[in-house]
Amino acid sequence: MTLKSVFPAIALIFMILSISAQSSIAETSIKYVTVSYKFDSPITLHEPVYLNVQFQNQMPYGITFDLGLLSKGAFDLQIDMPNGQQRNYSTKNMAYDGPEVYSRVYLAPKETTMKRFLMNDWYEQDEPYFISTYNLVGNYHIKIKLDLPIIKGKTEQRIVTIEREYYHQTEESELDFAILPRNEAVLKQRCDELFSKWQFAPYRDKPPLFQELSYITDPIAIPYLAKLADKEDYYAFFGLRRIGTDKAMEAMIPITRSTHDSNIAAEAKKYLIQNMHKIQDPDIREKIEAAVQSRY
Repeated sequence: MTLKSVFPAIALIFMILSISAQSSIAETSIKYVTVSYKFDSPITLHEPVYLNVQFQNQMPYGITFDLGLLSKGAFDLQIDMPNGQQRNYSTKNMAYDGPEVYSRVYLAPKETTMKRFLMNDWYEQDEPYFISTYNLVGNYHIKIKLDLPIIKGKTEQRIVTIEREYYHQTEESELDFAILPRNEAVLKQRCDELFSKWQFAPYRDKPPLFQELSYITDPIAIPYLAKLADKEDYYAFFGLRRIGTDKAMEAMIPITRSTHDSNIAAEAKKYLIQNMHKIQDPDIREKIEAAVQSRY
């Protein structure tokens, strides 16, 4: 081959590589899915805050994307609160030591799915998980950064660990929502509805109802959580702990004797012992002292 014939071949190779590189760069800006956000509303003080996220596949082929650890790893949140404070949330900072549960979502061409996220349990490493960001009346502004790893087709593997090439869709959104003043009638109605659904729901549908009820951080939820404790100690304990009043601590007494979950029983007893000094009602304090000193 002569030099005269080599140069056009080399030029052609460079041109192909250049086009390929440009295509690869352009491909990262493709919207594989359209994403829209909407808060449950209206929201009154002491109600749990839920964000509904809708995903729609825009590709002519099926795709799988990964929402990351606990279905939250794909999101970073920045929240501006009514008092001027700002909080940032990411699973990278989350004080989580449980099993690494990742959430993969498969969508057929043009298929849509909705995910409902409880915002109250997004927390930072140095923030106690029973303290809510949303405990103030007023206007909130939230910035959401979403980073979705995506592959063509369907997989059961964690996408973030797949060695073959995959794609990302990154975007940022801003939303506003308001928390209205406490409304006892609204809170009671929500407790009634959740408790009724819980009683008649199949077992697989019960945990989200338990969790939602446990994030009604108002004394009006205490009798409902006390009834829940007969069946589900975990959510009942943490729900009562978030409320933290004398009556809430009194309602924990049966949990300290629980035979369902010895770890939660021990945790409830430990919590009551450590917080005994906060109890204002002497009768309740006496009752709790007797309970935590008892061997049964």
